[in-house]
Amino acid sequence: MVQQVFGGKSWRDDPLLMPRMEKAFRVMRKLHEAVLLLQEAARFPLTSVHEQQRQELLTALDAAKPRGEADLAAFEDAAILKEIRTFLTKLRDTPAIRQRHR
Repeated sequence: MVQQVFGGKSWRDDPLLMPRMEKAFRVMRKLHEAVLLLQEAARFPLTSVHEQQRQELLTALDAAKPRGEADLAAFEDAAILKEIRTFLTKLRDTPAIRQRHR
């Protein structure tokens, strides 16, 4: 990320970059956590509809992925992250998944 987003610059060389880099790492962590959660959801007995939604969310997440520093602020509150939370919450309430975790 340092190479792509900040062109290889370091906060050690430019301490003013530290707040921007911290924010960038926070946003990228959200992105990676969302991908991981969607990948882990594949381990559950998903209906074909849920699996299709999961795949669509992964595709949308990849398309919305921030490519530079300017994209990061917009991505932090991106609608796709809210959609993923809603999807995962709905999964939690499905009988097959609820029973698997008893």
